[in-house]
Amino acid sequence: METKEPLNIDEVHAGTLKIVEKLSSICDMLHIDYFVAYGSLIGAIRHKGFIPWDDDFDVIMLRPDYDKFVNYCYKHEKELYPFKILNREVSKNYPYTISRFEDMRYKAVYDNIVDYDSGMFVDVYPYDGAGTDEIAARKKIGWKKDILAKCVGWAIRNEYTRPENQSTIVAVLKYIGFKVVHLIGKDFFLNQYEKLSNTYSFEDSTLVGCLCWDGGLYVLDKKLFEKSITVPFENIMVKIPAQYDEILKRSYGDYMKLPPKEERVATHEYTLYKR
Repeated sequence: METKEPLNIDEVHAGTLKIVEKLSSICDMLHIDYFVAYGSLIGAIRHKGFIPWDDDFDVIMLRPDYDKFVNYCYKHEKELYPFKILNREVSKNYPYTISRFEDMRYKAVYDNIVDYDSGMFVDVYPYDGAGTDEIAARKKIGWKKDILAKCVGWAIRNEYTRPENQSTIVAVLKYIGFKVVHLIGKDFFLNQYEKLSNTYSFEDSTLVGCLCWDGGLYVLDKKLFEKSITVPFENIMVKIPAQYDEILKRSYGDYMKLPPKEERVATHEYTLYKR
């Protein structure tokens, strides 16, 4: 490790903004859209920047644009450096099915995740077609995502962590499950996750969602991503869905309301350093 001190949250925010600017410039050049998403979208609207206690940044891309973006990054790896795309195509040990756009001048050190070389990053989620019937889609793949989320969550961790107040019997059973998942290996479960992306035709779908990560099935009308608008985020401009209000209300309810003070903490399993 080239430095002893981890980056503070202001340094992480500053570095992340540079990654977002680079990602945005690539998307503009390729004439494709990205959309600030999840907690980062709340930050864009409620705080005009980062949620003060949070230190990550999420974007989504519809599958056709996502494929164009990652393929460009593959082909122009050398000229993009220190920025790079990280996913299972370029790193055998990478433990996720989404991509990360990274700045390799930094290093992320993980607490209990399989080891792989990671920089400071922005999460890039592909939104695939999810059919035309939300209830039918949930029945078809929602339960699969729940199982895979649990298995992958165990498979990418080095050790089983027993939650407080868990009974001995439950702890033993889950530890056995943890060991079985490790014997099978993370790649098996990650491959199953990625197959879900091809469940529906993107062109024929009226619904979209991230089918290859997290449990359950959260889908939205594809029309909500037909248009983007540009808004300020700290000292840069970013793209968000024009119909952000409908998306956020469905996802979070009253998204302008601050959570209780005890919940205003970052919950990530890594520490960032400058290389």
